[in-house]
Amino acid sequence: MAWIFELRGLIIVDQEKCDEDTLYGVALEAGAEDIKPEDGSYEVVTAPADFEKVRQALADGGIEYIQAEMGKIPQTLVKLDGKEAQQTLRLVEALEDHDDVQKVHVNFDIDESIMEKME
Repeated sequence: MAWIFELRGLIIVDQEKCDEDTLYGVALEAGAEDIKPEDGSYEVVTAPADFEKVRQALADGGIEYIQAEMGKIPQTLVKLDGKEAQQTLRLVEALEDHDDVQKVHVNFDIDESIMEKME
């Protein structure tokens, strides 16, 4: 299953604490691969080799980030609805709560309304 995911650097920046043009300029110049707006934040995606360089460039540019880590990003997403979505979310929650599990990576795409109902 590891082939479904790619190792990438992921830096999360709060949209309210950063000017979009400044973020794009600094991150892309430092080698970021992609920047995606996501629910009040920006996701800056980097190649593993460029992660530290981009993270440092953001810090040097005065751009605060919420989170910066290396992680697995899915290459393709599977759309889930209804009962399948609910079952999958319960499974992921059970896995995350297990003492022997350190990290759970998923490749599903579930509508926000279903996610909110489950919380």
